Amino acid sequence: MARVTSSSIGRFNDDQFITSVDKQIGLKDKLSGRVFFSDNATLNPFGNAATLPFSKLLPGSNRFIKASWSHVLSPSVVNEMRMGFNHFFFAQNPSEPVSLTDIGATRGNSAQFPAAYELIVSGGGGFSLGTGVNDDRGGHFNTFYEGDDLSITKGKHLIRIGFEGSQYQLNRFNNFAQRGSVTFKNTKAGADVSTDPALLAFQNFLLGVLRQPRLVQDLPLSTSGPLIMLPTSTTTTKFCPT
Repeated sequence: MARVTSSSIGRFNDDQFITSVDKQIGLKDKLSGRVFFSDNATLNPFGNAATLPFSKLLPGSNRFIKASWSHVLSPSVVNEMRMGFNHFFFAQNPSEPVSLTDIGATRGNSAQFPAAYELIVSGGGGFSLGTGVNDDRGGHFNTFYEGDDLSITKGKHLIRIGFEGSQYQLNRFNNFAQRGSVTFKNTKAGADVSTDPALLAFQNFLLGVLRQPRLVQDLPLSTSGPLIMLPTSTTTTKFCPT
């Protein structure tokens, strides 16, 4: 079979926003805040795993929020409370111009996944076409944070005690092999009956002799990590030579 070479233009877009706020309230209190978000999308013209690939859209986003409150309890004692949240999202959305109806096929989940199955012709001169088993996946990932520090100055000593806590949440999805796949392989003489000739994978493809179907599967995943609390304590001593 002849070699086919093609080129196309990929595209990337990223919109970002960041803001910071610091507000002094009276003589003893200060509020601070940070907000950041980013929405991005990449269009990969040859994105899926096939050797004759279609394009794939890769959307993503980031969200980050942090707030803190500092309060002066006395000239030598200051307390700071912090809270934060981070969210990250990514996905892989393959372009699927060939549907089951285009090839006169049916599948039990065609209402949710109308695209045709992945076609694989193995052996010399082989090729593959369609969405790969791992081409449609993504996830939402969250991090929650909180902390508090009490700082005490006593003479030449600075003592800081407090805690930090964080929790991680993973919400993944993987529409693994939801379109299914069919593979055409080389066959030896007498593969089914003694009169069968030896055939190449491409010849079996032209004849419609299927050798390896793959059933659809589902691999959703959602996990939440435990809340991790860590006590903190530091002591700083200043030495002033005379």
